[in-house]
Amino acid sequence: MKMSLMPLLGEESQKTWRCYPHKNGKKAWNDLHGGPDAIPEDPEFVAQQLYQMHVELTKLETKKNAAAYQLVKQLDQGYVDNWSFRMMFLRAEMFQAKLAAKRVIRFFEEKLPLFGPEKLCKDILLEDLAAEDIRVLESGSMQVLPEKDGAGRTVMLGIPNLKPALW
Repeated sequence: MKMSLMPLLGEESQKTWRCYPHKNGKKAWNDLHGGPDAIPEDPEFVAQQLYQMHVELTKLETKKNAAAYQLVKQLDQGYVDNWSFRMMFLRAEMFQAKLAAKRVIRFFEEKLPLFGPEKLCKDILLEDLAAEDIRVLESGSMQVLPEKDGAGRTVMLGIPNLKPALW
């Protein structure tokens, strides 16, 4: 017997839910609320996916859009080979190694023009930000909420119309 979520939702949530085709609506709902489809992190499964991600990264690193990734490997191979670093990308892509590898490549392609090669192999901290970046953070237009979502993830709130006076 199929049960509808509609009676459990508020009026606005029902309107939003109906706007999505069923497949995309379910994914959006699960993404927003830390859906029930968490993947158990069995050590053997994780090891397999980390290996598969390594294979996929090896294939992708020779592509022309992987120049930043190649640079990171030259500067600090250990940074990109770090288990916890790679796990962030695997978790973000629900342990789909090929998608996680593509995300790593895109991550470094975005990070390089923003922070330059000298910060490519390090986690970005507040002290790495320019004065203008700090003003944007202090404006309140981006906020980390005090509570985590249902899946234990940090929730960020973006308020695009709340802009610093200097914009």
